[in-house]
Amino acid sequence: PKTTVVDFSKGTVAEKVIALTFDGGSLANAVAPILEILAEHAIISTMFLTGRFIEKYPQATLQIVRAGHEIGNHTWDHSHLTTFAENNKHTTLQNIDRDTLHDQLSRTGEAFFELTDMRMQPFWRAPYGEHNHELRSWAAVIGYRHIGWTMGKSADESLDTLDWLADSTAT
Repeated sequence: PKTTVVDFSKGTVAEKVIALTFDGGSLANAVAPILEILAEHAIISTMFLTGRFIEKYPQATLQIVRAGHEIGNHTWDHSHLTTFAENNKHTTLQNIDRDTLHDQLSRTGEAFFELTDMRMQPFWRAPYGEHNHELRSWAAVIGYRHIGWTMGKSADESLDTLDWLADSTAT
């Protein structure tokens, strides 16, 4: 169905709701404080985890699950999927095909299931926000819907916190 291929990154303006999402890719250093703040305010979020995160940080993954947060798929190893880093276009990289994306998503889902005996939510978030209709279609075939983050008309209007970038102003 076409609706599963559309990138979901903004809800209806008719409802005053916010969906908080977090990505767990390579480090677990912020898991405890994030979970603490969310618990303090009784907030449930969706956390997109890579397979490598699940494999490297099983206890952090279990903490997230026990706290009641939804878990989505962030691919196995957070690889680039498009040419965006090279040319600001979301053209699928030549080394990425349907089978490669399916493997990235399936391996992550399997790692999560092996650890938790639970299935991930049927959501995925492309690493670096690199996705296109082709990638979303391939993911939809195995039951995943892409969840992005709110973007405005330009990169300046993105609600990506860019917390993964080093602070060049820090001393």
